[in-house]
Amino acid sequence: MKKKLLIIASMLILVIAFAGCSKKDVKEYNIDDLLVKYTKVKKGIEKETQYWSDDEKKGDKYVRLVKKYAEKNGFELNEKILVKGKVNSVMAGGVFLSTNSKDSDSLMCTFKSFKLPSYTALLEPDKNSTVEGILFETYKDKDGTNGVHENLSKCKIKSPNLNETEFEDNIEDIVLSENYQDRIMGTVTSVVKIPASEDERQEVSDSADSSIPGESDFASAYRYASHTISFDLEDDKNLICFVDESFCNLPEIGDKISLIGNHFTYEDDEWVEAIYSPIYNFSNKK
Repeated sequence: MKKKLLIIASMLILVIAFAGCSKKDVKEYNIDDLLVKYTKVKKGIEKETQYWSDDEKKGDKYVRLVKKYAEKNGFELNEKILVKGKVNSVMAGGVFLSTNSKDSDSLMCTFKSFKLPSYTALLEPDKNSTVEGILFETYKDKDGTNGVHENLSKCKIKSPNLNETEFEDNIEDIVLSENYQDRIMGTVTSVVKIPASEDERQEVSDSADSSIPGESDFASAYRYASHTISFDLEDDKNLICFVDESFCNLPEIGDKISLIGNHFTYEDDEWVEAIYSPIYNFSNKK
């Protein structure tokens, strides 16, 4: 009996040891170090495929090409990594990480289903963040064609802990900000659907005068937004945000929300372009 127990114990130790060895560590990078190698991969791919058609940039041949340059620079396909960097911007379905340098390249971090979760509206541009994701993730299209994502995909924000973010109205501060993007928090005073047709909005965009401060920004935001969301400012003025319901869940009047956008002034009114931003609604927080 004792011998049998020793055999079982030995087998358990071997199983546990094997499981420990088979578990792959997640590599951790600073964005500076990652971008040096990542940029080499991108440039190598771009140089070799500069005359390829869009169709040629799909399938096994393209996946093998990405694999070649990834491995040449110390990466693997489907490699799970952690990246520490600075939040450059939140837009067009991704969070972009960059270095401290103003001329830095950036790494696009996408999320499940390529849709930004509402909690990413709590990130602060120009602040440090750690993101986990899969680099050079391979996939198969519905038609069976193989492909590879060149960005960091299936991402999760590991830091800061956005669950601990508290609502703090900063609407008055946004008007004074000169940042490219800001995290905006305020209490909603109106939600209005833009009534103009797509052709009418395109006409406004086409006729915008770039010599008039803020007019191009207004026309561009107006062209692609579906709604405006307003917040009260002092002196009976408003901060009006252009948003697109395709990228966010619209709030209601009285909701306390957070979103990310670019502030500009046009005809003495204060506006924010937040078309690609998700909206985090503190009123729904449990």
